[in-house]
Amino acid sequence: MGGETTEAWRTVLDNLIARGLRGPEFLIVDGAAGLEKAIATLWNGVPLQRCTVHKHRNLLAHAPERLH
Repeated sequence: MGGETTEAWRTVLDNLIARGLRGPEFLIVDGAAGLEKAIATLWNGVPLQRCTVHKHRNLLAHAPERLH
């Protein structure tokens, strides 16, 4: 489908479920808003955590060099 829209991620997740993926107990995501929304529609209430590596990379990419 291209992109990281909610619809694209929902298609991926629906396919995984159709192939036997069980409901998760805990999820770690990279911060893609579409993925988080798709997860919420399927598994609302499942604990979700942002990957700390992705979060730190994002912060460093936007912080001035003097704050690295």
